[in-house]
Amino acid sequence: MRTFNRSMTTAAALAAFLTAGSAWADTADVTPSHDTYVRSVQTGGEDFTWLFAYDAPVFDVRQLAANSFVTYIQFDLSNLDIATLNDATLTLYNMGAARNDFIVPGRFSVHGLPGPENANWNATNTPQDWIEGDEVTQGLDFSNAGFEWTDDPTIGAGTFATNNDSGLDLDRVVVLDPEIDPLVAITEDLSAIDNVNTFDGPVSITGQALVDFITERVGSSDNPGKVTFLTTIRSTNRGYGFASKEFEIVGEDPGGDYNESGQTEQGDLDLVLGNWGLDTDANPVPAAWTNPNQQPDGLIDQAELDAVLLNWGATTGGGGDPTPFFPTLSLDFDGTPAITVEGEAVPEPATLALLGLGGLAMRRRRA
Repeated sequence: MRTFNRSMTTAAALAAFLTAGSAWADTADVTPSHDTYVRSVQTGGEDFTWLFAYDAPVFDVRQLAANSFVTYIQFDLSNLDIATLNDATLTLYNMGAARNDFIVPGRFSVHGLPGPENANWNATNTPQDWIEGDEVTQGLDFSNAGFEWTDDPTIGAGTFATNNDSGLDLDRVVVLDPEIDPLVAITEDLSAIDNVNTFDGPVSITGQALVDFITERVGSSDNPGKVTFLTTIRSTNRGYGFASKEFEIVGEDPGGDYNESGQTEQGDLDLVLGNWGLDTDANPVPAAWTNPNQQPDGLIDQAELDAVLLNWGATTGGGGDPTPFFPTLSLDFDGTPAITVEGEAVPEPATLALLGLGGLAMRRRRA
């Protein structure tokens, strides 16, 4: 931000305003405004996924023989003053899901939802202002998703030779996957993934192609600042999970610490998954399930798993320092140059011109 001395004349201040070129630098870590996933044919027909996906702590990213799961993550950057975007990183956090297969570059795939300025835009794509909905308002799902999602996971499954990616039409999205397009300027960072633990940590993408896509969306004529990413898995009969914006860690005396280790961690998850479906009304509770305050009620199922997921990493008594597992878009940008006169804002050029005319009129009256 430029600061000018109060003794400057109006003309000098105006000239300085018109020639000011330095912008202020800023950074921001943005969490999603909406996130959900859509999925294709299920047993007995298609489900209205917004009913259970809107508050799901973990997204399934799966590709099965007859159905696909595609995650939609929307960030709203409209309140940021981005004149020039210098760098950007999209980070997602791998969390336990229905399937927990290895995350490798050939399976991890991210794309952008284009606006009308992009050659891959199509009027029948999902609107940029889509919502995830809630228990009352319908959100994005199979019934209203745009045609960038083909709802046909068998097209292009597991191969880069086609124009589809696990049910996505690549002619209708901005490809941000260097395995699909080796020329795209994107770097994937999967270094935190050891493919041993179910909760493996962050994965991210960065690069000029990401910067260009976000810049295009910030300056778009269609919902400027709304930026949507789609994630898929490029492998048949495989899947993994990413934390959603609803993934929260509770501090005080967390749930899910079934083995009384003092922290909700891998041992608790193993207890749940290793005894999944066990009816504890008819069978003994597993010996390792020692916490008397957190005994399973009937079947060991989704309720116990959710308690582990929602409290992952928290310690008994609230002594933990929770890690933010939300999807995060990290930005490094320059804002619009601003001018002040010793801490007071200088009027815009039109106001300065009016002030100048007013001053001229006053001089004429005195004459």
